[in-house]
Amino acid sequence: MGPAGSAIAGATGPEGPVGPAGNLGPAGPVGPAGDVVKGPEGPKGPTGAFGPKGYTGPSGPVGDSVAGPVGPAGPMGSQGYQGDAGPLGEKGPTLVGPAGPAGRLGSTGPQGSTGAIGSKGPTTIGPVGAMGSSGAQGPKGNLGPVGPQGPVGIVPCWVSYREFWFNSGSADIMDTQKNMLTDIATYTKNNPSLILGLDGYIDPNHKDLSNNRIDAVRDGLINAGVPANRIKVGDFGDSKLRRDGRVEVLIMTGQ
Repeated sequence: MGPAGSAIAGATGPEGPVGPAGNLGPAGPVGPAGDVVKGPEGPKGPTGAFGPKGYTGPSGPVGDSVAGPVGPAGPMGSQGYQGDAGPLGEKGPTLVGPAGPAGRLGSTGPQGSTGAIGSKGPTTIGPVGAMGSSGAQGPKGNLGPVGPQGPVGIVPCWVSYREFWFNSGSADIMDTQKNMLTDIATYTKNNPSLILGLDGYIDPNHKDLSNNRIDAVRDGLINAGVPANRIKVGDFGDSKLRRDGRVEVLIMTGQ
């Protein structure tokens, strides 16, 4: 009887399917808080009255002498000698050539003698073939959504914004300053995070007049479109700058 038949391994399995797409990326972080930048310079105020003429100062000292102009540049010098040759550069990196081709197939050996036919050996099922290679990596997940916009810039304390001046004994806003009410209302509407503070000088001998001036500015702002709950009255400004006939408007981020 001939020897048992040899087991032959099955063929390699087919390549696995492509992996699923990656998950959606996480949302981006919240953006940083907006900056607080200095606003544009306000319009120039009206010119005040001329003060009294000052005294004539003494004559200044005699001015210094001024050096004459620089003379013309001299002619260009002759060309210098050529420099020595630089040192030899470093040796370039070694390039490894590709592997040579495989050698030729050797000649076939002589055929052996024919052996006697043995009886058929038992059939043996070969082992399962090797697992196919992993499928290609799935495509990258879509970019996560943009993070929410950062909060608006914060004005942490009262900052002087505008000022109103009144004529002596009057609580009426001057015509030259009425446009300022509209400007303040527009700025407040475009920046809803801000509140307004009114700081007026209180004359102890004319408290009613001082309060009427503050009320005139407050009422004018409300009529221009500023919500009443966004206007506060108090000692918010610099006490050194308070003057009779002056009402200061300040801004700050609301709570």
